[in-house]
Amino acid sequence: MLDRVKNHLLITGSVRSGTTAVCEFLSQSPTIIVPAEFAIYSEWNDPHNYMRVSDMVYAKVNNLILYYKGIHAYSYARRLQKIKSTGKQSLEMLISLCPKEVEIFGDKLPLTYLTKANKLLSMFDNLKIMIIMRDGRDVMESQVRRAKTATYDIFWHEKDIRSAEGTWLSTVKDIEKIEKTDRIMIYKYEDLLTNPSMFRECVSNFIETDVKMIKNFFKPSEFNWRVEYPNLMDYLSDEFKDHLKRFGYE
Repeated sequence: MLDRVKNHLLITGSVRSGTTAVCEFLSQSPTIIVPAEFAIYSEWNDPHNYMRVSDMVYAKVNNLILYYKGIHAYSYARRLQKIKSTGKQSLEMLISLCPKEVEIFGDKLPLTYLTKANKLLSMFDNLKIMIIMRDGRDVMESQVRRAKTATYDIFWHEKDIRSAEGTWLSTVKDIEKIEKTDRIMIYKYEDLLTNPSMFRECVSNFIETDVKMIKNFFKPSEFNWRVEYPNLMDYLSDEFKDHLKRFGYE
């Protein structure tokens, strides 16, 4: 069943780096389906994966992605709950529900798929990983802004900009540990904002499937660190500044 698709595609990166928008963008194509944060690959043998997927199918982004592929999210969740599926079983069932034209299937999950990238690449010969990179300072600004408006708490929410650099810094360190291969693609969020057509072309070549661009999900934020925290550079550690330069951010 897993070989029914040409390639498996994981989208990852730091939190607040645009991975959800990439997930929606790619899933417009009739041949691609990439839901968000099902953790089916990282919880491959975990007998509790059905709980994760059952929770996530009710998220608006996933409900729409599955709906437009003709998959009834609620029915799918009930079937997983009935068999108490592992990640492998969740994936097998979802692929079995996909239209025949689907060639690329995957999942989007920040952080986790980064830390397990090398292991996952060794597990699947036809798996590719797309890493979305974003300026760490904008990630920090977004973390703090999100924490102020969220109705629930997540570990990466930060109420103080001075304490927010840890998440992005650990992310880029994980990226540096990943084995460099043609099955890994790193793409800057800033570049896909300015030229989504070029991003579409690069992704099409990477996953060996034509990506359609019906709707552009990439819109520049009205917020950025230069406006919200003009003195932010004064608070950053030397290590953070060094990694900004390594990844091309001045």
